[in-house]
Amino acid sequence: MSEAVLSEEVDVQLRRNTTKLRRTCLYWAIFGVLVWWAAGNAAADPDHFYHNKAPLYEVLSVVMVALSLGAWLMLLWPFLMEVDESGLTLRLRGVTTRLPWRSVESLNVTKVGESWRNPNLEIHLAPGVKLRGRWASKRGGRRVYTLLALADFTVAPEEVIAGLQRYGAGKVDAQQYLQHRAAARSVARYMRGDAIGVDPHLAAYMAEQRRIEVDRQMAAPDTNEQGPSAVPAGPEVKDMIGVVEPTILAEVRLGPEHRPTGFTRHYYCGVDGLRVEVPPPVVLRIVQYDGDEPQAYLFYCDDSGEEMTDTLHDSVAEAMEQATAEFGVQRHEWDLRG
Repeated sequence: MSEAVLSEEVDVQLRRNTTKLRRTCLYWAIFGVLVWWAAGNAAADPDHFYHNKAPLYEVLSVVMVALSLGAWLMLLWPFLMEVDESGLTLRLRGVTTRLPWRSVESLNVTKVGESWRNPNLEIHLAPGVKLRGRWASKRGGRRVYTLLALADFTVAPEEVIAGLQRYGAGKVDAQQYLQHRAAARSVARYMRGDAIGVDPHLAAYMAEQRRIEVDRQMAAPDTNEQGPSAVPAGPEVKDMIGVVEPTILAEVRLGPEHRPTGFTRHYYCGVDGLRVEVPPPVVLRIVQYDGDEPQAYLFYCDDSGEEMTDTLHDSVAEAMEQATAEFGVQRHEWDLRG
């Protein structure tokens, strides 16, 4: 079985688990044949319970077999993603496409329907860029392609994400999926009676995201230097570049009674990749950005009100529940602003 290569000497190669998918297609084809056989027997027996519906089941079984065999034949085309510092090379259905990173807006892990059970890997391309060998949907004027279900690679989903993030320079969006996987593993450990620790995959992803952000900030020009062509610092910069400030919905200042429960631990990426735990917050703040409703962020702030870290939740109520789980904050203790 092929594996993704994540060593320092070679580029990342991500392959489809074709053997597993062919086996699945074969199972469905066999199931369709059995349904067709059973429907034929029901049609031949006037007293059979499904006698009147037998012709319908025969048609459905033939369609099932045809689709399964068609999908099996489509798997004869290879699927390969090669990732390096300059971009992606995709080999899909006999067509090879080279995509420089500037032509890729993002690589997103998206759930199917309402479930994270088997999410897809999607690629969002810059305007005017096409991917041969795949059908595209349009979102916001950009072409979006579904590449493959994350579980259908030859390596674990976390390894796929890590391989893409290694060269993706912040273009990989998989935080919600990794949080879901981390929560599932934490629940499993809790049910077994094991200690609940920090999920290494989520911690590594967040550490890499912070490193990328730090690199971007260091590469940006110093806005504090004043001169004929200097960019104003402070609030003027936010006005010029259109930084959106969130709306504060609720706030609470933590007291001696709000001791950390250990339900969740937050870490920074320190020197040489060492994780440094975020200090306990002094103020908790629930905020919301325009267009994100009903989602809300829980900000963990220091004594001066500066945000140290945050968590994203599906609603204000869930953000409050997180504060209760971490610090025992009760609903009546919140100073509601909205």
